[in-house]
Amino acid sequence: MLALHEVTKKVGRGRRSRTILDSISWQIARRAKISILGHPGSGKSTLLGILAGTQLPTIGSVERRGSVSPMGSLTRHAGGLTTPRQLVERLAPFLHYDPAQMSRFVDEFAELGAAMDVPVKYLVPKVVQALNLALFYGAPCDYYLFDQRITLGSRDFQAKAWEAFSQRCKRAGVILTTSLPKEARKLGGSGAILHRGKITFFEDVEDAIEVFATIPPDVQPTNMRRRVEEPAEEPELEY
Repeated sequence: MLALHEVTKKVGRGRRSRTILDSISWQIARRAKISILGHPGSGKSTLLGILAGTQLPTIGSVERRGSVSPMGSLTRHAGGLTTPRQLVERLAPFLHYDPAQMSRFVDEFAELGAAMDVPVKYLVPKVVQALNLALFYGAPCDYYLFDQRITLGSRDFQAKAWEAFSQRCKRAGVILTTSLPKEARKLGGSGAILHRGKITFFEDVEDAIEVFATIPPDVQPTNMRRRVEEPAEEPELEY
């Protein structure tokens, strides 16, 4: 289970203080699939950071029973002459996973071969992108967090990423925050809208998309139809 308890996040001080998240309580069921739609600046990345533990709420608490995927580029932890193999050995204990199994997965998925022992800073961008994705999926998690998109890169690379996503998320929960309705449709499941610090939940992502299209960034929503008080637990998705 992953839950927020009366979470508020404020940034700035004094008159410049701004509330990004406003007293949000939310229990996320295992295997739930939910897309949170929000305009740029609505606090989507902040919400994910608090769920992941990379940011702290100003008020409230987060309850984590299970593992949560890391946020951001994992190759940023490769300092100096760190190789992919050394990076895996460093990250695996943090992710509570066997280093040997994770190393095999990363090597095969990213097709690194001899590059497993080449410093990350010398790898070409395309290989680094593949390495980042391999590190992300290298250790199974109970909840996966995605900011804006689930897959990136070329068509072939996106197909490979989607296959990894499909396998890992059969038994995991997925939270996607995005301003792109087409990305929310890819995930399916339930939906939500984050606006002016508040989250409104919808049983079906299409309902959330329909309402989101009517909300300009600077207008408080007043007609959120088909609203539900709590996000419904979604059945396991088979891709």
